Amino acid sequence: MESLARLYKALGDLTRLKLIRLLAEDEFCVCELAEILPCSQSGVSQHLAKLKAAGLVRERRDGHWTYYRLAAQSGLPAQLASALDEFLQRPLGSDPDMAQEAERLARLDRAHLCRAPGRTAARRGAADFLPTIQP
Repeated sequence: MESLARLYKALGDLTRLKLIRLLAEDEFCVCELAEILPCSQSGVSQHLAKLKAAGLVRERRDGHWTYYRLAAQSGLPAQLASALDEFLQRPLGSDPDMAQEAERLARLDRAHLCRAPGRTAARRGAADFLPTIQP
């Protein structure tokens, strides 16, 4: 029951919902997410920690950098899984609450933002990270 409360608490914040929606597009490091959202790097890190504790986000380390992506979901209540799946499948710019973030993402210069290794190389697409949500 506690894990369910943690899950709902994680989803009960607009910034965390925006993070989840962005992570449905691709994996990002904290500095990229801070550039897209109106939030400091420490704020983004705190939100990501709550999403990770709820089992919604996974991290991958690459040298000094940590990249975040959505975690594959299973065991969610059916109604929540359905609502979350619908939310993640909508085009990013179609949600008025995400319009500014969609514009910032389109302008994001990932190769020069944090000078992370591999940023100029081809990266995996968002489809590689989309969660499989099962009711």
